[in-house]
Amino acid sequence: MKNIVKKALIVCKEKIDLDTLRAHILSSTQEHEITEMKTAREALSYLQKLALAKVQIPDLIFLDTSCSIHESHKILSLLDKYYPKSSKKSVFLINRQFSLEKIMEIVSFNCVKDILTCPILKYELPSKFGRIKTLA
Repeated sequence: MKNIVKKALIVCKEKIDLDTLRAHILSSTQEHEITEMKTAREALSYLQKLALAKVQIPDLIFLDTSCSIHESHKILSLLDKYYPKSSKKSVFLINRQFSLEKIMEIVSFNCVKDILTCPILKYELPSKFGRIKTLA
């Protein structure tokens, strides 16, 4: 039986968190194609190009909200608008600056599945990763 290739987009400026996420994604039984970006602006441009080309977005998106809250809102709005079905519950937010007000705004988007708090610790990811696998 062939493994399903899943696409993941990680938008994270902290190398240690990026490495932790990448290692955990790659440790699953499925094959993954991972695209990594350091800023939300890069990710927004990338996702806009996919939307214009009517190309499928990544199955999993990890978005560091500390990159730019404004750009993060734009990304989440784009996903909800152009990919309402395929992006539903596909985004995991990486939160460094816990502000309940900002988090409540962001989690209202349909594409948001969960929040990862920083630093991202390896031993905390199995429960989150189990939830990632259910997105297939």
